[in-house]
Amino acid sequence: MEKLGFDEAKFVMTARRQLSLSISKDLPEGEGLDLVQKIRLWGNKQGYETMRIRWKDPGTTRPQSAKLDTAKQDAGEAFFTKTVEVNVKRELADISDKISDELIAAMAGHMV
Repeated sequence: MEKLGFDEAKFVMTARRQLSLSISKDLPEGEGLDLVQKIRLWGNKQGYETMRIRWKDPGTTRPQSAKLDTAKQDAGEAFFTKTVEVNVKRELADISDKISDELIAAMAGHMV
């Protein structure tokens, strides 16, 4: 533990280290994954166990995120899931044993 300048420092432990980076929008298209992979490797060498990547896809209202283990996970593995917002006319129940047909149709419309 680094010296914090007060006697009680021996009672303080690091609970979480967080690093926030902003990537320029000028990064050439298609180079994002390589850059994330380089940052993941750098973060691991700096003692960061995990990192969270956040991004906002064009045409969506909510940002997406993926959490990566800096020691094990290839950065690309975290991005193979697809998340989209869908709108339905009928309100969905909080708890149900059946998935709404309207929701299924809305989701199917986004499948490739």
